[in-house]
Order: sequence, then structure tokens, then C-alpha cells
Amino acid sequence: MKRYYSKFSLVLLAAAIVLPFASVGVARAMETATEEQVGKVKNRCTQLESSLNQLERSDALLRNNIGNSYLTISQKLMVPMNQRIAANQLDGGKLVQISAEYKKTYDEEFYVNYKNYEISLNNTLKINCKNEPAELFESIAATREKRSELYDSSRKIITIAKEYNSEYKKFKTEVLKESR
Repeated sequence: MKRYYSKFSLVLLAAAIVLPFASVGVARAMETATEEQVGKVKNRCTQLESSLNQLERSDALLRNNIGNSYLTISQKLMVPMNQRIAANQLDGGKLVQISAEYKKTYDEEFYVNYKNYEISLNNTLKINCKNEPAELFESIAATREKRSELYDSSRKIITIAKEYNSEYKKFKTEVLKESR
């Protein structure tokens, strides 16, 4: 059990360290681009395209690594721990419940938001900023909103993982008391 706990702690720590670098500001509500904003997009077209391409490259790797870390927490730590607890005929019901919530949040929130953000960013990259500056501005705003949703679901997963960790510590303490 100690080996699983150590791995769990390391993965959780890594996710907590990496996630803030993927943070986003407060997303703005969808708005129509003003003439001034359209002018700024046209004037900075090359710079915007370069920045968006760089964001896509760095973000893709970061999202992939974070997503894989979240899967590892579930598949390599929570599930095997719950199986060992059950095999030893111990009461790990709360841990199983938290694991199920974690998996559901990953599947129904994080992964969905991950794909929505990826699609939105890719669609933004396809817009020609010289010919469609207003559309680019609006697409960037929509993509920013999708990124904010992804960030929120990521924070939720980390919170659930911390809850599992806390519950595991309680469980471990109880088992050690009973075994004396």
C-alpha cells in the first residue's frame, strides 16, 4: 500500500505544480468586435498568428501530459488500491465512491472540455486574420471561454484527487489501529 500511496502523492504533486502554468484569466462573455479591435487585429495579424500557433504547440503538450496524469491517478493508483482493499475484505466504500466521482468528472467534464477547447483552438487557427479580423477576435474570445471551462474541470479533478488522498490517509490510520 505504501508504494501506491507514494506514487499517488507524486502524481498529485506534479499535477498541482503543472496546472497553475495552464491557468487562464477570467473569460469574457462573447462580444462582437468593435472597429478599434478589428483594426488592432489587422495591424498585428502576423504577430497574432505566430502567438496562436505557439500557444497551440505548447498547450497541446501540456494538455496531453495533464490528461495522462489524471488517467494515471485513476487507472494506476485508485483502481489498484480499491482492488487490494476489496481483496483483503476491508471496507473501502468511501474510497470507491470518490474514485467513481473522479472517473465521472474526468469522462463527463474534463475530457469533454478538453476536446471542446482543442476544437475551438483549431478552428481559431484556421481563420485568416487579414480577411476575417472580426471573426478571429470573436473566435479567440470563444476559445478563451473554452479554456476557462477546461481549467475549471481540471481544478475539480485535483480537488477530488486530494479528497481521495485524505480519505486514504484516514483509511490507513483506521486499518493500522485495528491491526494492533
